[in-house]
Amino acid sequence: MRLLSHRRPLLSAAADTLRPSLRGKTSDAITALSVLPPPAAPTSITSTTSSSTPAFPVTPQGILLAHVFLRLLDAEAHSLTMSAMKAALARVPGGEEGGVKSIYYAVGKRGLAIKRGGGEARVEFA
Repeated sequence: MRLLSHRRPLLSAAADTLRPSLRGKTSDAITALSVLPPPAAPTSITSTTSSSTPAFPVTPQGILLAHVFLRLLDAEAHSLTMSAMKAALARVPGGEEGGVKSIYYAVGKRGLAIKRGGGEARVEFA
């Protein structure tokens, strides 16, 4: 447990140091993904196997995750309350029904953490 307590300040300091460089390619890619409309469901098996589809197709959950990560990158101390995150995702198409699910998906993949102590739950990078 001691390793984790020492690791968080280092990660936070590293994120603050790298923040200006995040405004470059990575932030542009996340922003571009976040403005895409949700894709339509494939109508047949052949549409998913054509050569024009990317190796990693854009999914509604991927778009919602891009919005989550953008909000956290722009937030003070890279942390937001759960209610603020839900409100931000509610403004995104599909965010009402899939927003919280995408946050818990990222928690399960250990990309995000939900801190529940001291009042309202906070969403932050793991």
